[in-house]
Amino acid sequence: MRDRIIELKNKIANNSFSSREERFDSCNELLTLTLKENSKDDIAFAYLSLASYYANVAHDMTLLSQYMQKTREYLSMEPSVDLIAYYTLKALSDDTTFDLLSRLDCYLEIIRIAEILNIESKAFFAYGNIAELFRLCQDYKTALEYSIETYDKYMSSEENYANNKVITLTNIVELLNHIGKVDDVPFYISEIEKLNWESKVYPILLNICYLRLYSMQKDKEKAVQLNQKLLTTVKEFPANKNFKYDCVINMAEAMMYVEAFDEVLTIVEYMEELFSSEDVNEWLQIQKIKIEYYEKTHNEDNLKYQYINFIKAYENVETENQSTKIAGIRAHIEIQNIIKHEEKLLDDNASLRTDSLVDVMTQLYNRRYINTFLMNISDDQKLKSIGFAILDVDYFKEYNDTYGHIKGDQVLIEISNIIRSIASLSPDCIKACRIGGDEFFCIFLNTSEDEVETYIKEAVNQLSIKAIQHETSKCANRVTLSIGFGVEEMTPDFNPQRLLEKIDAVLYNSKRSGRNTYSKYVSEGENHDE
Repeated sequence: MRDRIIELKNKIANNSFSSREERFDSCNELLTLTLKENSKDDIAFAYLSLASYYANVAHDMTLLSQYMQKTREYLSMEPSVDLIAYYTLKALSDDTTFDLLSRLDCYLEIIRIAEILNIESKAFFAYGNIAELFRLCQDYKTALEYSIETYDKYMSSEENYANNKVITLTNIVELLNHIGKVDDVPFYISEIEKLNWESKVYPILLNICYLRLYSMQKDKEKAVQLNQKLLTTVKEFPANKNFKYDCVINMAEAMMYVEAFDEVLTIVEYMEELFSSEDVNEWLQIQKIKIEYYEKTHNEDNLKYQYINFIKAYENVETENQSTKIAGIRAHIEIQNIIKHEEKLLDDNASLRTDSLVDVMTQLYNRRYINTFLMNISDDQKLKSIGFAILDVDYFKEYNDTYGHIKGDQVLIEISNIIRSIASLSPDCIKACRIGGDEFFCIFLNTSEDEVETYIKEAVNQLSIKAIQHETSKCANRVTLSIGFGVEEMTPDFNPQRLLEKIDAVLYNSKRSGRNTYSKYVSEGENHDE
């Protein structure tokens, strides 16, 4: 039996299967044998192998979560390749429930273990995924910093890593596009060309980078010609649909950027052909592209119809994800128990975790800090009331389009300085944060509604005094804010998510009222204008 266990473990480790059925049968046989032998490490490996099967082959996230919990019962937390595999799958499981905080913890653990074991490829993988977390939060500057750091690590290695380098460089070009740094793009494209990666996907990724460059340079003719060539190539390319989707979403963004609207429609038609009946999350993204298309082409009738489609698609997403969310809640409880049990291990990453709590550009607390805070507020026995405020910059996209992203960043910094300076007067009671993009967030501890409203008025007043010109604003000729806020007493059934949803709703009241105003959540739904 021992020889058969070793044979199966080697087969699974080397992925030596002719079919998915053979892989599944081998994992099940290994589990049966290891349970009979009662070898804890081998049982952990068998459960981990089944978890990997459901993650990467069957794509069943519910069973992935179940087998991850079984793996955790037997897996030693001593540094090992299996422990890296565990955290890699755990991050994938957390991805389905949008638990970015837990995913970050997984990647930090992978880095720690990989450095102990001197497995640099796993550490590089984790750095790249941390960059992806910041990209998901639309913190493109921090994502860019981590992506460049990841590329530097690949370059310092004696290994080739050509595929990882090309993918990382492609991500860097995309992030440069998002923050408007066109002058830096040619350098990173030249780095891709130097690699000359021997892969069929290489010329596609290289051309996508050139497409990004042409769109940023507003060279519509070159961009359209390359886009048409790329679309033909992608359609004929023998790759999985996920790769094709990643390609065409880049192409759609580039065409929207140069206002090549006929090309956008062609791309969307292809996306619908590929994904409309298979992945409701991707279908939702297609609806968002259509909404942007109709907004830019001022097609009011279709825009209204498209918003209806978007709502329907969102409802489908909620229905499809319900079972995953339930599994995710259960898994999250287990995750918190693991984190508490492993506080000593997490302390080794204290400096990296502290850095990740602060937004790089504004130096305010970031989304990770907010998530961490909200998870722990129920433990604070001194907390009698809590309030939240969400602050959105009015017509910020139009500001960037008119004045450029550099000026836009300066506006965000100015607003950050205002809300931080006022918060500094009561640092124990007010926490100033940036959620991402042009959205700010404040947490108020043991602060009355009147005190919160005074804070809001002072922030609005200081921004008004600065009178930052905004010619394309539809509500004023200067930069303004739309704000929603509210306060609730701490009770045993207090739910921070519920309060956030209520405040988000009154924020949209501010926007519907013409913006440049604030709304307060109270039980009667009272609104206050600036």
